[in-house]
Amino acid sequence: MAKLDIIQEALGAGVQRGALIHEKTGITQPVEVVMAEDDRLLAIVQCTESGLERLHPSAKVRVEIPRDNAVILIQGLVRECRAERACELVEVDLDCLNAELRQRRMDVRIASSCRIRIGGEDGAWDETRTLNISAGGALVVCESRAAVGERVEVEFELDGELIRCAAEVLRRGVKIHGAHSRTNAALKFIGLSEAQREKIQLFVLRAQAVAKLDRHR
Repeated sequence: MAKLDIIQEALGAGVQRGALIHEKTGITQPVEVVMAEDDRLLAIVQCTESGLERLHPSAKVRVEIPRDNAVILIQGLVRECRAERACELVEVDLDCLNAELRQRRMDVRIASSCRIRIGGEDGAWDETRTLNISAGGALVVCESRAAVGERVEVEFELDGELIRCAAEVLRRGVKIHGAHSRTNAALKFIGLSEAQREKIQLFVLRAQAVAKLDRHR
């Protein structure tokens, strides 16, 4: 019987959002755990029609919920999936095989290229791209005049959602692949909302799941 004390404690502290990962395909979907009892987990999943088909009874999945600098990892099998209509929120009932807390740097940066706009004190905006990103910040290709220690405004899009926040320029000319570049800057995000931070963490979890699947193919 899976011991779900760790997830029950997290739910009591209001920690319940993360990712549901289909073990066979590595496909990741946002999830919110609503109940954990004995060896059973009840969760709400944002699901497309094709995703709903994958969540058939006995499908092997895992749920990962970021907590501080660790991840609550729950491995299980789909018992039942209930939806009034596809492409909406789906109630998923899981039989849990194992639950544990794994230490993991949740501020780890993953290689990712997405468009990002950087605004300085002069009111001008530079449009560029990220080289990597995490919930803590990003490394960007940047020829702006922003100096180390300067605070800038940034906005970028993840999975169709626009994220806006402040950032501090930590370093310029960061070494990439063994070579320094004058046209990049390491940014530290400031003032992310909890929802924005969860959005980026889910993006990171999804990328990690895909990378893990690729390594095992």
